[in-house]
Amino acid sequence: MESTTSNYHFQSKIFLVDFHFQIPDTNIEEHWMKILNDINVRLGDIKSIEEALSIFQRNFSSELSDKNSLPILTRGCLYGYLTDESDDAKYFYLLKILAEKEEISWTHLCVSMNQLILDHFYLLNVPTRIKLFSLINRLVNENVMIVTKTIVNIFHAICGKDNKREKDNFKTCNELCVLLLHLKQSDFCNSSKNKDICFLYTTSLVILSRILMEYAKAENSEIAMKSSIAEFIVFILTEKTNELPVMGRELFLVFKTLSKINDINVIIGKLLQTDLLKEAKNIASLDDIAFKPSYISSSTRVVPMHLSKKISFVCSLIPPGINVAPMRHMNIFYENYISGPQATSLAGEVVRHVMYSRDLLVYGQNKPSNIVTHDKRVSFICMLMNMFIKNNSDFSYLVQRLVWDICFYNENFESEFYCSDKQAAPEHFKLLSIPCKVILFYLNTAQTPQISLIFDVIFQICDSYKGNSVNCYNSFGHYLKVLKKHSFIKEPLDILEHGKITSTIKEKFKKYLPEFYPNKVNVSKPTNLMMNDNSIGPRFIPPSKFTQKGDVNNSLNKIPIKTSNLLTNYNNTNNDATKESKKELFNKIKNNMKSNMAENGKNTKDDDSVNEGRKALLSYDKDNEKNKMTKNIKVEKNAVDDVICKLPSELQQLFINMTENIDINLEDSGNQMLSILTYLTENFDDIGENLPSLLCDAISMTFDNFFKQESFIPEKIDKNRLKEFFMHPFFVLPRMINTLETNDESRNLLLTLLSLLVKKVSQIGFLVLFFLNEEEGNENINDMKSTLYKDLWKILDINTFEDQLGSDLKLCNTCDHVLFFKCLQYAFKKYQTEYLSSVSLMKLMFYSLDPNQLTNLLEIIVDDDDIAIFTKSSFPNILLDSVSWPDYAQRNLWDLIDSQDIHFDWYAPCMHKLDIEKSPILRRKLYILFAYHPSPLQQMIKNIFLRSTNDKLPSMYLKITIGSDEAGEKLLSHLGQLLVKSLEKGEIYDNNENGKIRKISLELIYSHLNTFITQFYKSNSEDAVIQDFFNDKVIKKHFQCIKTQPNCFKLRQKYQKLLSTIDMFLNIKGSPKSNRRRRVRNNSTNETEKVKPKRRRIDIDSESSDSD
Repeated sequence: MESTTSNYHFQSKIFLVDFHFQIPDTNIEEHWMKILNDINVRLGDIKSIEEALSIFQRNFSSELSDKNSLPILTRGCLYGYLTDESDDAKYFYLLKILAEKEEISWTHLCVSMNQLILDHFYLLNVPTRIKLFSLINRLVNENVMIVTKTIVNIFHAICGKDNKREKDNFKTCNELCVLLLHLKQSDFCNSSKNKDICFLYTTSLVILSRILMEYAKAENSEIAMKSSIAEFIVFILTEKTNELPVMGRELFLVFKTLSKINDINVIIGKLLQTDLLKEAKNIASLDDIAFKPSYISSSTRVVPMHLSKKISFVCSLIPPGINVAPMRHMNIFYENYISGPQATSLAGEVVRHVMYSRDLLVYGQNKPSNIVTHDKRVSFICMLMNMFIKNNSDFSYLVQRLVWDICFYNENFESEFYCSDKQAAPEHFKLLSIPCKVILFYLNTAQTPQISLIFDVIFQICDSYKGNSVNCYNSFGHYLKVLKKHSFIKEPLDILEHGKITSTIKEKFKKYLPEFYPNKVNVSKPTNLMMNDNSIGPRFIPPSKFTQKGDVNNSLNKIPIKTSNLLTNYNNTNNDATKESKKELFNKIKNNMKSNMAENGKNTKDDDSVNEGRKALLSYDKDNEKNKMTKNIKVEKNAVDDVICKLPSELQQLFINMTENIDINLEDSGNQMLSILTYLTENFDDIGENLPSLLCDAISMTFDNFFKQESFIPEKIDKNRLKEFFMHPFFVLPRMINTLETNDESRNLLLTLLSLLVKKVSQIGFLVLFFLNEEEGNENINDMKSTLYKDLWKILDINTFEDQLGSDLKLCNTCDHVLFFKCLQYAFKKYQTEYLSSVSLMKLMFYSLDPNQLTNLLEIIVDDDDIAIFTKSSFPNILLDSVSWPDYAQRNLWDLIDSQDIHFDWYAPCMHKLDIEKSPILRRKLYILFAYHPSPLQQMIKNIFLRSTNDKLPSMYLKITIGSDEAGEKLLSHLGQLLVKSLEKGEIYDNNENGKIRKISLELIYSHLNTFITQFYKSNSEDAVIQDFFNDKVIKKHFQCIKTQPNCFKLRQKYQKLLSTIDMFLNIKGSPKSNRRRRVRNNSTNETEKVKPKRRRIDIDSESSDSD
């Protein structure tokens, strides 16, 4: 079998091996081929099948009597049947002999077939698939009923996405349906004689329903109904109706999928009205089917084995405690296995597979080590669904697949998650909590529209059920009770009464789930204002201040949300800082905050979100503070109080006031934070060494909810609300540091406090970047004076600056991708020298940003002429590293390269090292590059010819270049000099060290010329361009001289054919220079139009300076 390694010396007969496909890593075919060769050798020359049978019985008598040898002989005969087109009957008769000797041989045969199908069916070539169907047909005729599971496995293997073999797979699916329709009258399709046929019908119905739906969507329903797939589905629905009830709730999900095809929807309607209940036994109503458990195996077989392994691999990369899969791997998984026309429907099946599959294992060293935990499954599902939200795809379809079962659970559904394996049982049972945990994830992180959509899908499933829809609502309620019973949630009302759920949804829950609302009275509860419906995200805090109950209404009406001018006024005072004392400066800032607050109260009107916040505050009832949520808040407050008690008495009351006001009034809490930091800076000579660490503990615990939130800003946010976000008391600290002079001792003290906070709360690193982006992100690079981030890094002193910046950006990408783009654009602009010189930082950018974000980044920096995209020194390293990047990241890189005028010589240092075989994108881009850059340097030519022997790139470069005008002349000149200098220096033969070529040699140049001639020159044709190339004055002289050089004897022997071909070119009289093929660029004969217009590109290597 031919492989990518040199260990195989035979062509694969069953696997498709070409540019797109690689054979399996396992040596399965080599093993089977050795068995077959041994069988054929011992059979010898035979003239008939009867002779073969007699020889087989005589020569293999020992193996036939040994049960351990039977599986081996079976595999050899199976391989012979699949690969020998003329004598397949012989091998089938040999299989029959084995079966007659030991009936279990049929089992051995089906096991070998299943191994081949489950692991490698997507690689089998078309003839092998046809032979496999032929063998299945023969086995059915021999009444080998166990082949039923083999057919199921074929359906299982072709149900995923495979763009490279989409037509082959659809044809295979059709042919398999034709085979089954042909057998429908045989004993094979009789459930009394074939116990597995029911499983075949139900599993194939689940798989084929999705395939047919997508086919109808791509073509139209009329064409889809003419396919064998549709005919087989109709056969199951109409003639095998009595087999359908065993599918339970899964049957109604299949009906939901097929209902989009009108002709089949008519059949489904008839089934639901009469036929289903009429044909089924012991079924009194539709509820008896809909609330019946489905086979887990049928719902998880919608994902092929190789895709399931990829899912396990991605889940294994989720680090403990973080529960976020690396975006790079998720993007690769999405692009390679999900994206495309069938993305939504296939992703829906992936969601169900991840939810319920008991075979989803994390693979250790070539063997399964343990089951993928439920929390990693939740993370995987959430990240997959988020990709569909970002791509504006049908998010509701995935939600439907997620919540379908919880609308059709019966009272004993817990038993569905019991497992006989005691070791795996606890983890298997936790799988029942996955839908709820995904819903909770979106309740805590998403915006109201997505949350409303989730519950709208639940209502739609319940209301569209043709039976008693009340039972669906009761199922959902019972599911919540079970979750509470097993401590997956504290109270069902945590979901039903969540702050982000709209009042319409809450009223519907009260209507259908009254048991959770025993008094049926809407009791006012403390509303979590940070999760209000009208808020823009979890940071929304209405700044209302009141001290007496009687003044509540007046206070709320007077104090609206309005961002303070603290930011601008505070910075304006910086110019006068040298004239005023720090105390006067801070007092002035306080007064500015108060005056701004008063002015805003007079001149602005409240937002809707503020009015909503007021209503919540006015309905606050202290008698309800005894619930569990309040208890948890009290515990947290007690922990904060313990830390505050350790502070000096002057700071304790300030902290208490700030803690009390932070959820009510941001201006006041900011004032208190300013007073705390003022105390620290004014008394830094008198304070103890422990005070900064005590302050760090107090601040980190007080602002813990702010630091640990799932998302900091929504995708769309206006300027006022962004300023509102920066009014949080935490930002008083970086704002003060940014205002003080760099030589101020109090600034160093505040930096020390900030560094302690960074070590305690890692999110602060990227929050500082975000703050700086807001402060000076819109300025030109020369006007960005802040040194805050670099000064902070110097105090931390734990990594290089590039490592620290990369660490903060990676964490930001994990926590908040929207915020990540803002931080990255600031870092890229502010720290040009460090960013552009770091391959890891550039890699992070291309891995994490989509093309739209890259375009936005270019738009942001295009107006500043001092900003570069690449540098000459780092560009080759980025290009070398990109070879191992996924396709989407490489495309991002080349989109940015194409937007710049990169000099051709920038590629030269890495040209001899680029592994073009690993990256088709790189190979294609280099070919385009060769065609459109007419002036190669000698170093570029030298490095291209330094590539290893038989490499494709040099010959392609010659082919592309020699036919052009300017590039062809340069190539002749530089290559001629290389040949002359190599001969003069005596560099005749390769001088390799550990396989790496150190210098150019004649042998290496000749090897590339030989490849070029072999590949592109036909001996019976005349190619004027090639002839003209070798008739160049310098090159011609070299090849004439080489004939008489005694130290080139071995070289002449090795490349005798090449030299004779060149001699033929040199002996052609009147080389037709005038007929040389000329490439005219841009389809123009005008010389001024041949020059490609230059695009913007800045090389900062020679004049770069420190960003700070």
